[in-house]
Amino acid sequence: MQALLDLLDAGGLSLGAASARLGLSEGQALAMLVGAGRTVRIDGAVALAAVRTWGRIRVILRSRSCVAEVMSDLGAVRESGVWWNDEDERVHLHLNVGDVATAFVTTKAGHASGRAVRTVAFVDTAGEVLFKVMVPKERPELIPAFNALKDIP
Repeated sequence: MQALLDLLDAGGLSLGAASARLGLSEGQALAMLVGAGRTVRIDGAVALAAVRTWGRIRVILRSRSCVAEVMSDLGAVRESGVWWNDEDERVHLHLNVGDVATAFVTTKAGHASGRAVRTVAFVDTAGEVLFKVMVPKERPELIPAFNALKDIP
């Protein structure tokens, strides 16, 4: 665990990059950070319900060397079974929330800017991160709602 903490504290690496460098999945790294007191694990359904009330937020999708960040209002998505769908002329976002088992609530220094980055990572039963949501810097009014997630038993 110390190697992960050292990489993150040195700055310049995202959690995904630090995890990959150590041969870990991002979900494994998040679980390790719980033990270090750097993140909180909560029930996935509780976290999904919370972020739906936040209005326009940043949804982050990562696939190997690709990262997509999409601004979406998850409270306004169209539901189709386990899928949350947000579609317009610029983007089609489809999130399978049926695979969400748990969520990790994390605040850390941004790897690019150093400013506080507040994310909720949604993870499946295999420990793989499915997607994350981030409180946008232009939405500081969401910080209390984000912090409240960390206090959920």
